[in-house]
Amino acid sequence: MANIANRSPWLVSCPGQESKRIRLKSKAQAYLDSLQQPKARMVQLEESFEVQIKLKDRLGNVVQESGTFDSRAKAEAWAKSEEQRILAFKKANGKFDTAFETMTLEEGLLTLMEEHYKGKASYEENGYRVPHIVSWFGKKKLLKDVTLRDMRDYRKYLTDEGYSASSIRNYFTVITVLYKHAKSEWLFDIPNPTDGVKLEKPDNAITRYWTSGDNEKERLFESINRISPWLLPIVELSLEISFRKGELVPKTLLEKHKDNGLMWEGVDFNNETIRLFKEKNDHTKKNTDVKGRIVPMTKRVKEVLLAVYEAHPTKTGRVFETSGNSVGQAFKNCCDKATPPIKKLTFHSMRKIASYDLSKKLSNPMLLSRVTGHKTIQVLNDRYYEVNVEDLRDMLQELDTDNTRLKGILVLLKLMGHEKASEFIHFVRTAEIQNPTNMIAELKKLSEFNEKLNALPVPMSKE
Repeated sequence: MANIANRSPWLVSCPGQESKRIRLKSKAQAYLDSLQQPKARMVQLEESFEVQIKLKDRLGNVVQESGTFDSRAKAEAWAKSEEQRILAFKKANGKFDTAFETMTLEEGLLTLMEEHYKGKASYEENGYRVPHIVSWFGKKKLLKDVTLRDMRDYRKYLTDEGYSASSIRNYFTVITVLYKHAKSEWLFDIPNPTDGVKLEKPDNAITRYWTSGDNEKERLFESINRISPWLLPIVELSLEISFRKGELVPKTLLEKHKDNGLMWEGVDFNNETIRLFKEKNDHTKKNTDVKGRIVPMTKRVKEVLLAVYEAHPTKTGRVFETSGNSVGQAFKNCCDKATPPIKKLTFHSMRKIASYDLSKKLSNPMLLSRVTGHKTIQVLNDRYYEVNVEDLRDMLQELDTDNTRLKGILVLLKLMGHEKASEFIHFVRTAEIQNPTNMIAELKKLSEFNEKLNALPVPMSKE
């Protein structure tokens, strides 16, 4: 039978004086005696009731439960419900489930890390989250005692501390996985307290390109060179070929994931290609499909990789001995310390910028997706290929004008920029005057190359 005790403070009242609340009965009695007033009274309030449950099964297993409530009725209802639950398990299984009754949230999380996360890429990252979760809930918090209100309060705490929507979801994911694991693997009859907690969706669909008029790209590169120069080749490669962060560096440096990230074994300087042994969408491919993808090198990619290759001590294994977490943090730090600071730019923004820049060179979306590695053309179109209004204006102007020369100039400006376009026009005019025959031959070669490019087979979309 549960023991319910009134742990409320005592109220001492005396005519003509303000009433006083005292927690201990002995001190309340001493204060009452000191008043020396026959009309003075002391009475215990009813605002804190402590419940103690202690049950023992035939094997000697002891289950102890306790709780504090603001009314006797609530205390009695909880005691009755808990006793029925514990005894029902005993009746069905012949003994108490001591692990369920005594496991703390911390013990559950640490066990989860070993049984579920160990060996996975997220092991190290979630290992940092566990102490944070425990520090907020407390080391004595039982796994079965975490409530929906607790989770809402934790969400508010993370939000007030300035955590992003994505980070908050990551913390809640660990807790959600814990309760699912407890139910499926430990056979705990326990509800998931995260159910019903609404979480803000991360804003991953931000359209981002270099801001105009403030040399944002130059300011970023200057900050990287000043603060984290090791980061620059990683950023440049992503900007050139739209590499994902995970395709350049592993999420963590765990031995099990040593083949993640860009590997020297996949870099072919002679054929000017890069083989990625793994990519994000490999899990959607058939067993007969080749995992990863092969992408061509641009001139700048080759220059960057050759410089890194010359400085690399072994010329084998990972091209960059760093983790995705380090890259993300260093990139953010460089943006924050740029002059002036760069806002709302992440490493993933490099992929979005690069995809758009590549679309100007590879107008065929199927060919473009082969380079960028997007799962479908729809994903590429919806999330990355975002045409800005200036380019739309230029395209319309090209269609509107009947002037062939003006059309050509507009196309050059769009593809090459003002400086390079002016340089090219000057070259063409000079070559035409000096050697018109050679100029015609060059144009013929260009036309033949364009015909070959258009004749390349294009794979059908899966959609």
